[in-house]
Amino acid sequence: MTEVIVSKLMQQPIIELDPDTDVEFAIEVAQLMKTHYFPIFRGGAMVGIVCTCDMDDAPRTQPICQLSHANVVTIPIHTTVSSAAELMHEKVVGSLVVLDGQVPCGILTREALVDADARWADYFADQHCEACRALKHLRTMSDGRLLCASCSGRAHDHGWLESGEGD
Repeated sequence: MTEVIVSKLMQQPIIELDPDTDVEFAIEVAQLMKTHYFPIFRGGAMVGIVCTCDMDDAPRTQPICQLSHANVVTIPIHTTVSSAAELMHEKVVGSLVVLDGQVPCGILTREALVDADARWADYFADQHCEACRALKHLRTMSDGRLLCASCSGRAHDHGWLESGEGD
């Protein structure tokens, strides 16, 4: 049996935003288009990616380029779903930008994998927020711990982290 390739599960069309797009407009587009991830392009080249969770507490007039992640993880369009899941797990990312040659053509998310086959939920179960156990919008902190966007913001704002492992 042939394994499913990512082109069957990816979100398309890809919704590109200019780096100077403000948070307010990006959130409106996200709601309208029912997406959470935006690759960011400058001069035709992909220079980053931003997720709606990155915009949660940002000023509505802030340019999204100030919130984006420069290290975009990409995969070729004919990659198998298993290989894509392994890459997501290894890189601890919630999405991969799918390339047709050098051209971004879609986004594959963890949610799309889990929706297509529930076994992927178990595969990613070890990657959760160390404070609240959330499975989405994870970030690797400088000390190697995984925190969701919400707990990361609280830890940064208050200089402490409640990991639920107290006395």
